[in-house]
Amino acid sequence: DLVIEDVSTPPLLISETFRLIPVEWAHGIIEVKSNLNSETLVDAQGKIARAKALKKLTYMPQTGDVIWRCKFYGKDYGYFPMYGLVLAYSSINLPALCAKLWDLQSGIPMEHWVDAVVVLGKGLLMYENEKGPTHRPEPGCSLIAIDSPEAIVPLTLLMQSAFDGLRMPMAKLGPYIGPDA
Repeated sequence: DLVIEDVSTPPLLISETFRLIPVEWAHGIIEVKSNLNSETLVDAQGKIARAKALKKLTYMPQTGDVIWRCKFYGKDYGYFPMYGLVLAYSSINLPALCAKLWDLQSGIPMEHWVDAVVVLGKGLLMYENEKGPTHRPEPGCSLIAIDSPEAIVPLTLLMQSAFDGLRMPMAKLGPYIGPDA
């Protein structure tokens, strides 16, 4: 539905209806649903998991005195892993969504999980560790439902927190052009 991309890098293709960008340029994906229920949650979770599973392979090795790293999902990364959010206008009750999402994700790698769910006018699903709510899942966390009739405010704070410190290493476009590039 929506891709949060690095606007400082050019897309590979621009048409009237879409833009084609390398996965390295995609920092986040937002699946928008008019009504979020068990069936549409399965669809959104699957799309986010498939997008997050795309390999970011064209980053150039970092060199020099300062090497940037980040730690998410209990792993160390030399790039910003894709963030996945579901945004809905309405939904079934939040505790039911929470239980369904937790079950859906139990067999897949944590880095492919949905990072948060926001239902406007109702609230959100996000992860919690021993220190409190967190913007991404991590080992030992739990998924919680938070009632919030003004969910746009938590959504704004969540997005700010999720993308704070975003940095993109240099990447090569050659692999997208062809084997001799």
